[in-house]
Parts: sequence; structure tokens; C-alpha cells
Amino acid sequence: MRGLPAAGPVPRRRLRVTLRMASLRRNLSLADGTAYTEQQVRKWLADAGFVLDGNHWLVYEGNLGQLDPAEVIEVSAADDDVHG
Repeated sequence: MRGLPAAGPVPRRRLRVTLRMASLRRNLSLADGTAYTEQQVRKWLADAGFVLDGNHWLVYEGNLGQLDPAEVIEVSAADDDVHG
């Protein structure tokens, strides 16, 4: 049985993610039945809580599950954990 969450602010861990954009684009296109452009994929990521950071994307851990594991190349902790 899982314990109750601790009282107080819960850390929302931000992650730095490297994506296989071609794989994500293909999967989104198949799911929606329309060919996604690179710009549409970036908009989808932004709408899903991802923020572009150079060649990587920053995202809260809870939002990472929106991706298929095959779309992710690498995940690491971002330097700025946020409490809220």
C-alpha cells in the first residue's frame, strides 16, 4: 500500500529531453490521419507543456508520459527544480 503524500509543496521536477522528432512527427500524423509539419509538431509539444531549450525540450516529469518511449532519445534532470 502506498503512503500518503507529504504535506506542503510538492517538487515538480523539470526534465531536459532530447526527442526523435521524425518519430514523433510520424506518430502524430498516424494518430490524426494527417501529415504533420515540423512547425505543427513544435506547436503540439508547446501545447503539451514542453519548452524548447536549444536542441532539447524542458518539461515537467508528469507531462513526459504523453510521449511514446520510442520518441525519446535522452532524459536528464534540468538544473532548476520548481516547487509549487
